[in-house]
Amino acid sequence: MKKVILKFIVVSMGIVVFLSNCKKDETNPVQDLKLKNTSWSLKGFDLEDEWKAPVEGSDLFISFKEDGQIEGTAGCNGLIGNYSTYDNSIEMQVSTASMMICDDDIMIQEQLFINYLNNVESIEQTNSELKIVSSKGATVHLLSQKD
Repeated sequence: MKKVILKFIVVSMGIVVFLSNCKKDETNPVQDLKLKNTSWSLKGFDLEDEWKAPVEGSDLFISFKEDGQIEGTAGCNGLIGNYSTYDNSIEMQVSTASMMICDDDIMIQEQLFINYLNNVESIEQTNSELKIVSSKGATVHLLSQKD
């Protein structure tokens, strides 16, 4: 009986530690980011020592909805997901909403775009630009407000 109680206590403590590390501090939301109900089109990727413009003929954009949802297109396929902002940071979970196959260049660009959005390290916003810095190879995204 003592072993069962001890196991229960150890497992319970592990769950508490795990959940406390996962919980975000919702008491300090980002005040400077004004993302709700905005849309942004890709201007290009700054790959540390190389500027990479979007593949010609592709349209990449992302819209931040008021309810925390993300919609857009990754160049070939639609994208969906959600976002939350806390402690001067943003977290996004983005995936494709369709499974069309396009030219290789567009498919590679699409995977990079989604991968970078899912691995945000920091974000900066001005009136006309949104700069997203990814933890993947310190790659920077520059997005300009979509008309």
